[in-house]
Amino acid sequence: MKNLKNAIQPIIGENGNKDIDKLVQKSTRKLSDLIAEFMVKTEKKRKKLKVK
Repeated sequence: MKNLKNAIQPIIGENGNKDIDKLVQKSTRKLSDLIAEFMVKTEKKRKKLKVK
């Protein structure tokens, strides 16, 4: 959680409030989940193509 907060600090800035912090953290988590899901699907497709 601390790493996530450090990563989004430049986006929020020094004057961010708790509501904005939570919103950005939630959005960032969702985005990272989507990226991870995309990477897994891409790897599966690569493996499938190499087998054939």
